[in-house]
Amino acid sequence: MWERMAFVLFVLFVAVVVQEMALFSHFRPEANAGGMEDARRLQSELKLTRSQLECLEAESMELNAELVESRRHNELLAADVERNRKDQEDLLVLLADQDSSIQKYKDRLRNLNQSVSDEEEEDEEDDVCDGVADEESGGELSLL
Repeated sequence: MWERMAFVLFVLFVAVVVQEMALFSHFRPEANAGGMEDARRLQSELKLTRSQLECLEAESMELNAELVESRRHNELLAADVERNRKDQEDLLVLLADQDSSIQKYKDRLRNLNQSVSDEEEEDEEDDVCDGVADEESGGELSLL
């Protein structure tokens, strides 16, 4: 995008230089030797350059507007990323608290001579139950 804007500015600069050359060539005696033909040619080139300049200015304005919109969109996305990061950190803290509570309850049950299953066995049982539930629902997820 920056390369395109640099190109637009370069073309604008060239257009200004061409216009100045056309204006100053009328004051040199050797330039007037060509007569009216050269003046008409220069006027048509000047009109063409002006129309190109107008097109490039419009394109430059469009690119600037697009750049502003892209920056605004980027800021919104950065804010979303930051919000999601904070939410993730909060969820990790909650998960750690939940794991701590579960461990505490397991320890209390063990102190009361109750049988407590290991986490690995629970995870395997959950995986088996999830597979059966998926087969029964046709592969669709359901909230129980």
